[in-house]
Amino acid sequence: MNAFDFCIKANLIATGGVDRTIRVWHPNIFTAPVGKLVGHLFTIIDLVINQADQYIISLSSARVIRIWDIASMSLLQVGILVCHQQIDPMLTTSTL
Repeated sequence: MNAFDFCIKANLIATGGVDRTIRVWHPNIFTAPVGKLVGHLFTIIDLVINQADQYIISLSSARVIRIWDIASMSLLQVGILVCHQQIDPMLTTSTL
């Protein structure tokens, strides 16, 4: 497991990791998750629950963001995280 979050409003825990699956757990049921969200093709490195809108927002190592609806346990949107930060080509590990 690489990431998890707790939603007070929905009373659930979401976890994600190297198996690319988000598992949704009820805090008092330890035997099995109450839901699974499948769709990431790479390791899930972070996730957060939007308490107000009841969404799970997950990020994979391929920088793909997925937004999931908690009530229906379904995928709502997919996007790609784009970073415009420039890396100095003169900077090498030997200069760090």
